[in-house]
Amino acid sequence: MAKRAFIAIIAVTLLAILSTAGSAQGLLTAAGVIEGLNQALDGMRSALNEATNDAKSVGNSYQANAQNVISDINKAFTDNLNLAADKMSEQQRQLVGNGERLISLTQEATEELTKKNFERARSLMIEGDIVAYNTSYSLPCRTTKPRVMLVDPVAIQADQEAPIIHVRGNFLLQGKEFSVKIGKEEAQILQRSDTEIDFAVPPTVLQDAKAKQVAVSASIVGLKTITRKIRFILGCSERFSNLDVTPTVQFLIDPPITYHLKGTLTTSHFVPSVIADLKGHFESTGNNHCDDSYSADQNLCLVQKSGTIDHVELSNQSANCGSGIGPVNPSGDHCVFVGGHVQGCGANRGPFHTWLGCKGRGWVKYDYQLYRKELVQEEADHVDIEKEGVTGETLFSFPFPSASGDKQYTFTVVVQKLRGDKVLEQGTLSQANATHGTWRADVKDGQFSLTLQ
Repeated sequence: MAKRAFIAIIAVTLLAILSTAGSAQGLLTAAGVIEGLNQALDGMRSALNEATNDAKSVGNSYQANAQNVISDINKAFTDNLNLAADKMSEQQRQLVGNGERLISLTQEATEELTKKNFERARSLMIEGDIVAYNTSYSLPCRTTKPRVMLVDPVAIQADQEAPIIHVRGNFLLQGKEFSVKIGKEEAQILQRSDTEIDFAVPPTVLQDAKAKQVAVSASIVGLKTITRKIRFILGCSERFSNLDVTPTVQFLIDPPITYHLKGTLTTSHFVPSVIADLKGHFESTGNNHCDDSYSADQNLCLVQKSGTIDHVELSNQSANCGSGIGPVNPSGDHCVFVGGHVQGCGANRGPFHTWLGCKGRGWVKYDYQLYRKELVQEEADHVDIEKEGVTGETLFSFPFPSASGDKQYTFTVVVQKLRGDKVLEQGTLSQANATHGTWRADVKDGQFSLTLQ
């Protein structure tokens, strides 16, 4: 049993040694870090030439602090820059580890600068600046002065529920009587570390941005500088003091999103109507035969087959000799039969049927107008609607005007998506096009509804 326990202890010890060795082997030498960081900074410096002024400013600060780290590594290792990782002190190992981190951040920032992603590059350089500043000023007996480097996000919405602001910087834990103030309001501190402060924006501050965008400045009160000096007898002395200037961070609060609706809702119904349809003239005249006698019937049909025949009007009727017009009768749903007969007046004859002349030719002439009957859609009533939305309101409903009989509903509504007085999006919805992106209009049981997302 004792032998087994001894073997287990030896195994655990060997595992710990191997783990430590593996971890140490992952570190570069001090010489490797200095060379790698110098090369990375050279590449970043070249890429900064075409960057925005804001990115250049951050890049200059970062390069200065990164050079301080290189100088500190040189001092910490003196003439032994190729010291193996397992021979390094804890302080040396920390310097080398942070140096490797700076190489990685510098390379990432350079890549983003090359792609002209300047905002992303700026964030990476700020993070590198924080690491570099913390590396140098955390060394023994150095004065540590808090500073604020980054606020995120730079804009929040007034309709957000408990929006949180993140502040990044250095030595943000220094100072016991600490607060974040926005005007007279004190913000709730959600998290505080050496490099980050998170606070919630008070609801009363959000109220100020209900109608328009407002710029907000938050003061970070109570941070302390620790001034350290080497006393040959007493060691390193410390003195706490207030910052010369209280750090502030600025961010924007955008008004909440609202919607404005304006349009018309129309209710139509179908009304029985008689409508003029086919119109024309008809005539049939004999062929100089005094004794002509033939049919002149006509079957007249509607042009529009959407309705049925109602009646026909005949005008300017003329019939000579024994000719006649009629009868007039329906002929199916869409036609009308108009009868007609052409009859000549006969001939004058003398003795022995001698030809003395024609009494007259027959003819039939008339104008006609057909009328159809059908259900015609007519507007029964309409109502104009207009609504200014409130924060969070995304569902709107309005009743159509009432009407009797078979009803049909039509609508045209213009929607504006607003942030304060700024139009973010606009669209028109109708029964022919009831959607616009994620907006949807519906009609059910005489009720118009509009869902906006």
